[in-house]
Amino acid sequence: MTNIMSGHRSDGQKETLQTFGRVELLQDALSPKPVNINQLSPHKIMFVKIKPTKDRFDSSKDLKAEEMYNPESEALKKRTLGDWVMSLDKANSIEYILGVYPGSGMIVSAFKIIKDNPRYEVLHSTTKSGRKQKRYNFYQYAEPLTEIVGIQLFPDHIKLTNYQYVNSNGVPCNIQSERVYVGFD
Repeated sequence: MTNIMSGHRSDGQKETLQTFGRVELLQDALSPKPVNINQLSPHKIMFVKIKPTKDRFDSSKDLKAEEMYNPESEALKKRTLGDWVMSLDKANSIEYILGVYPGSGMIVSAFKIIKDNPRYEVLHSTTKSGRKQKRYNFYQYAEPLTEIVGIQLFPDHIKLTNYQYVNSNGVPCNIQSERVYVGFD
C-alpha cells in the first residue's frame, strides 16, 4: 500500500494513501481488543454464539454476514434475545445478554434486560421425544447498550477473555454449547 511512484500524486494524496493503507491501522480498526471477563463481575451475563446463517424455523432471524457488525440489526437482536431453554431462576436473574461471534470471540451485540415484570415471554414447546419445555424470549424486554461498567463495546470491537468462549490469551475456544453463563453460582 505504500509503493507510490514519485510524480504521480500530490503530497496530500500520498499522505492520505499512506495513512489509511498502513497495516497497523487496518488491524487496529478490525481486530477485537481483549478485555478480561473479570472486569464485568458481579453481573449475571448470558453469552450467545451468533453466526451469519439462515434460521431453520424463522426467516426473520436469517442473519447475513454484513449484519454481524451492525448492533442495530433486527435479525441480530432476534438471534441474541431469542427463544432460549433455561431454568426459571436464570431467566429471572439474567442482567445482560451478549452475542459473540465464535470465530473471533468478538462481541457483536449487547442488551440489558429490563428489570420490570415481565422480563420475558414464556413459550411452551415439545421436543421431538415428546418432552415439554419452556423457552424464554427477551426480545420485547431488552434495550441495546454500548457499554457495561465503563467498558466500551461499540463502536470499539472487543472480545472478552478468560471464560469458556475465549481463553485468557484471547484465543477463541472450541466450545459446543451455544450459550455460556457468567456470574451465576
